[in-house]
Amino acid sequence: MAKFDVETLLNKTAAVVKDNLNAEIVCINTEKADFDLAQFTDSMYYFQNLTNEVFSYKQFIMWGMYDNPQIIDTTQVASLKKVEVFFEVVLVDDAGPMSENVFIRLLRYSRALEQVIQKKGGTIRSGTKFKVSSLNPTSLSFAGKTLRSAGITIEAAI
Repeated sequence: MAKFDVETLLNKTAAVVKDNLNAEIVCINTEKADFDLAQFTDSMYYFQNLTNEVFSYKQFIMWGMYDNPQIIDTTQVASLKKVEVFFEVVLVDDAGPMSENVFIRLLRYSRALEQVIQKKGGTIRSGTKFKVSSLNPTSLSFAGKTLRSAGITIEAAI
């Protein structure tokens, strides 16, 4: 049996998000019924790397891992590591203050990401508890564009 390591955690978590996020977006669109959040194709996911290519989309997902995994327990046969994986929805926006509409969109995307992990986290690794935290909507400038983002952090001990 293959060892469940950081690489496996990243690959399985990304697969669960890619396979289920659009369904959660549809549910939120149906529930709110005031405007629709756009869905994501596999080509709209970027692993820890921003390039000018992202500007071909109005929104994309940046995902990856924070820092190096931290060893949190060495009393076991194998050491236990804390790993933090993040998924952020990024909207390419015109410069200026963040509008209420953009803020609400980001909150809804964060909710969709959170619901995916709450509903499907058990398929990543049986018996592993995931702590999911929301990332507040924020803005940053990159290559002369304003990027608005929000998302989640998933903490796991493996």
